[in-house]
Amino acid sequence: METFRIEVGSVHGIKPGNIVGAIANEADIEGVHIGRVDIREDHSYVDLPEGMPKPIFKQLQKVRVAGRELRISHVTEKPPKPPRATLGRHPGASPAAGARERRPAKPKISARRRAKD
Repeated sequence: METFRIEVGSVHGIKPGNIVGAIANEADIEGVHIGRVDIREDHSYVDLPEGMPKPIFKQLQKVRVAGRELRISHVTEKPPKPPRATLGRHPGASPAAGARERRPAKPKISARRRAKD
């Protein structure tokens, strides 16, 4: 497998199935032969079979997914993913954004006290 960079990412609302479907349809590659899809913020990486013919490569550069051209390019090494935010699900979220406000605890009434009432 060889790794390729494509110029669509999570900010474009892309999902792995969109990428696999577009490549499978346009390059006539079965989906099972398409490897890992790594979606980043503004681009993605996809593993494709080695030795892709140049005409297919040129055709894939013009394929559109989520309204954007793939603009596929070969990469020799994929950079590591940036670390995930541990405080919130979304980058830049404040720590209090996901925190819930706690209610005061209700006073507990024992079983004996309820029976007397």
